Amino acid sequence: MDKEIIEGVCIIAVILTACIAIWAFAGVTHKRMGFVVCLIGQVFWTWLAFSTGHLYMLMASVWVVLNCIRGLVNHIADADMDRVISFPKNNVDYRHIDGYCFNCNSYHPSSQPCMPVRR
Repeated sequence: MDKEIIEGVCIIAVILTACIAIWAFAGVTHKRMGFVVCLIGQVFWTWLAFSTGHLYMLMASVWVVLNCIRGLVNHIADADMDRVISFPKNNVDYRHIDGYCFNCNSYHPSSQPCMPVRR
């Protein structure tokens, strides 16, 4: 295939995957999909930056890849934590582990109230 056609397809793929990833990040239920779509788009962005010789765009692409991987790992770890911790019936999240309250991000005993996070 012609290099210009491949570059055109990559530009369209970068734009579409960026729009879909931003839409997913802005939502509440599809954040994991946003990380995955962002990583798919980075394949095109990285190739485009490499093939055109734009070193700074290549460095930015690698930085975005690393942060998408970090975000996906953290999102999966947070989802696993939510499955482990059972929430009361009123859906108030009181997370106290070893005196640290993940709800208000401070140390206090679980008997001391904090401002609950509604889910």
